[in-house]
Amino acid sequence: MRRLETFDAENLDALKQLACSVYPDSEIASQEYMQWQYTTNPEGLPEVRIAQDDSGLTGQYVLLPKALQVEGVKHLAWLSLNTITRPDHRGKGVFTSLAAACIEHAR
Repeated sequence: MRRLETFDAENLDALKQLACSVYPDSEIASQEYMQWQYTTNPEGLPEVRIAQDDSGLTGQYVLLPKALQVEGVKHLAWLSLNTITRPDHRGKGVFTSLAAACIEHAR
C-alpha cells in the first residue's frame, strides 16, 4: 500500500537513504546538498511529497521555491527537481501521484 505524505525535514536521513539507493554517486545524495535544499535554502522551504509503503520510502517529488523577477515584478516560481522512484516501484504511478500532489500545492 502506498501513502502520499508531506515530507518533514526531521526525516532527512530517510530521504538521503532513498537518494543514495538510486543515485549513489550523485550530488543529490550528499548530506550537505540535501541539508541546504531541504532546510536552509534562502529562497524558502521546498514542497516535498513522499510515497512509502511497509518497506520504507518508495519515491519523492520536490518543488524548490525560486524567486523570479519579470519586468520588475517579483514572482514565486517552483523548480521541479530530485524526483526519485525506487526501481522496484517504477511503473506503478508513484511519480504521477507525487507530481500531482506537489503541483496542486504550488497552484
